[in-house]
Amino acid sequence: MTYSLFGDGEYLTDVATISGWSSYADWIEKTHDPSSELVRFVEHGCSDRPRELARELAKVRPRQKNLLAIHEAFEQAVAQVGDDVMVVLSDGT
Repeated sequence: MTYSLFGDGEYLTDVATISGWSSYADWIEKTHDPSSELVRFVEHGCSDRPRELARELAKVRPRQKNLLAIHEAFEQAVAQVGDDVMVVLSDGT
């Protein structure tokens, strides 16, 4: 099963398997401020502040190769959307 990103309901990209996303979310929660938009995104699976997400994603990169691939796919997808777009993570259910 795969997690995908959507911007205002339109498919952007697949970002990770469920286990891969879980590892990535753990890394985000350990390395970022709990009040950051990125931590809120991994906790809730959505954000209406894609520019803030993009800034936070650009600040830090994971060293583990498997997490870096997820990070880069996430970063590229968020960079595609406009300021007023709701970005949602979904497993398709």
